[in-house]
Amino acid sequence: MTPPSKTFRCFTAVLGLLTPLLCAAQGFRGEPPRPLVSFQVPQSQATYPLSINESGIITGYYISTSGLTSGFVRNQDGQITTFTVPGAAATVPVSINTAGDITGYSQLTTAAPATPQAFLRTPDGTLTTVAGNTYTGNGLTPVSINVAGEIIGNFPDQVEGPNIFISSPSGVVTTTTLSQGALYPTLVTGLNASGAIVGYASSASINFAQGFLWDGQGPVPSPVSGAGLTGVSVTGSTGTFPTALNAGETVVGCYTVSGVYYDFVRDPTGVITTLDIPGTVPACIATYALPLQVISVVPQSITLNDQGTITGYYTNAANVTVGFVRSDAGKLITFDHPGSTQTIPTSINNQDQITGYYSEGTAIIGFIREP
Repeated sequence: MTPPSKTFRCFTAVLGLLTPLLCAAQGFRGEPPRPLVSFQVPQSQATYPLSINESGIITGYYISTSGLTSGFVRNQDGQITTFTVPGAAATVPVSINTAGDITGYSQLTTAAPATPQAFLRTPDGTLTTVAGNTYTGNGLTPVSINVAGEIIGNFPDQVEGPNIFISSPSGVVTTTTLSQGALYPTLVTGLNASGAIVGYASSASINFAQGFLWDGQGPVPSPVSGAGLTGVSVTGSTGTFPTALNAGETVVGCYTVSGVYYDFVRDPTGVITTLDIPGTVPACIATYALPLQVISVVPQSITLNDQGTITGYYTNAANVTVGFVRSDAGKLITFDHPGSTQTIPTSINNQDQITGYYSEGTAIIGFIREP
């Protein structure tokens, strides 16, 4: 395998996917380690699975040996289909729903000015642009698509800072912000089947943002109207950053105290518990990369499914990064690919199948972990 090209290194850094992922490890609690099923897109030097649906269909992006960034879909039988938005230099799928609809973004070039353009891909391969995807010259960066076909995501605004968008199943795009003041961020990170949303906002630095949960009902919230809006904040934290929620509105994320990050879970009644993770938790704050106008919150460092099973990763005492899976009962098991330099879970479905990627030499390889 040839070393990653300069285009690969630069574009990956822009996406913010590998910045915190410098090492790996292995280990387990309570049961023998389960082998990971590996897969790669043919003729790729890096395969990044980002989302798995209830049928076990996976989507993500890959870097070809020539340095091009394109999307892929992997079916349950292992068959891989690749795709590229016409005319795009980079195509990055980020989420797939139960029906097999995929959302993500593309860029015409990896050099400035190159704003992202949101897309929707149906199971038959039809690609369309998400309507209303340009605001003050900047494009939408999707985060998730739910079973109803609703899409949420973020977009940078040179005047107002990062804001959020919601695209209805019929394609009507609504935008809002919960921050007050120019250039202060509001970011959305998770969406469930009923349209409830989590994210975080700040009227100061993003590092001091606190979380929110919106029930998804009625008009979208704003700094003036907060109907259906609930704060998600860990007492004593510098910042609280929800990363995902499930159908029951259990929320996971991370928070920081004095520069140290901790993972948390918030139950539907509002009780927040710090997870007992045996290592160093990575920062889960979004990457906002200029001048390419990419706001990256995918993949999340911690996520969950509707059964309350949580997956994520951490760095252990040996300074290596491993994945973990935590049941709703609180049992935590770590896992990795033997000999890898990093093992990063990115998505879990309701069958407890986990997808993600690990590194082996200079190659990035996708995996599936069966329950």
